[in-house]
Amino acid sequence: MVYVIISVIALVILLFIIKVVKTSPGNPRGFAMSVAKTQLISLSAIKEKYPNLSKEEQYLNALITRPGYSEETVQGIINSTKESAEKRGDVLRFNEVVRTLVMIEYLRRTGEKTRDFSRASEMMEGVLSVIPDEL
Repeated sequence: MVYVIISVIALVILLFIIKVVKTSPGNPRGFAMSVAKTQLISLSAIKEKYPNLSKEEQYLNALITRPGYSEETVQGIINSTKESAEKRGDVLRFNEVVRTLVMIEYLRRTGEKTRDFSRASEMMEGVLSVIPDEL
């Protein structure tokens, strides 16, 4: 009986360690996927609760659920992403907004400088694997 309890505890600890490693900033793709999954769940909940909001308002409300982000900060993220999309002749997409959010969080957590940032493509792949362009 004691061996079973010890085995279960060891398994739980191992699973926790695996989860932390996969979603840590040391694994940019996994980190991006983790944030993207959370934000996709938030967007789905917002769409269900407030179906008449515009896409931009839905994006704003979904991102505000993220701890540590004010409405003003989130609006800035959306505005800069929208401006970038318009310069390319494109429309605002949720996966691009989340990609911007992911890069901000990654840089903040790792202390990397923007000019030295080389992992954007890995992160975009992680976000795109979770959030399709249609949102």
